[in-house]
Amino acid sequence: MALKVHFEDIWKCRSPCDNVLFLDKVDGGKIMSSADHLGAYAGGFTNGDAATILAAAADGFVFDDPNAGRIAKGDFAAYFAQLKETVDTIRGGTPQQNFMDLTEVVTNEEGGVLTAWCWWSIPGTDIQGSGLIKVSDDGVVSERITYYTALAG
Repeated sequence: MALKVHFEDIWKCRSPCDNVLFLDKVDGGKIMSSADHLGAYAGGFTNGDAATILAAAADGFVFDDPNAGRIAKGDFAAYFAQLKETVDTIRGGTPQQNFMDLTEVVTNEEGGVLTAWCWWSIPGTDIQGSGLIKVSDDGVVSERITYYTALAG
């Protein structure tokens, strides 16, 4: 079953605290489900907002990028800032509507863990690939990404 994610008018910010952005659901502050965490996480990538990504991440979150290695939650903001600088350089300063586009999202929930696979691309660049995301009710536990590129030679 594919998860259809809508980001507009879903979240409102309450307050930043220790570089963590807390989010309340507009419908009364219910506890976030794994699908809610996944939606917020995806929205952070779409908008290029590391604080939103980290707010959706569980305490032990790990982001695995084959070019940068395994990045712990505490190191993610610096990693993401560097990624945004690289993207801005490649784009030549040309603004884009989204930082990242996420398509072909496929999800499966089993044993209390929501697993999502998606195709991602960064508009205005040739950078694209796929991501495998694991989510619990505590937040996004991990993401492992791959890059799509032609082989040299």
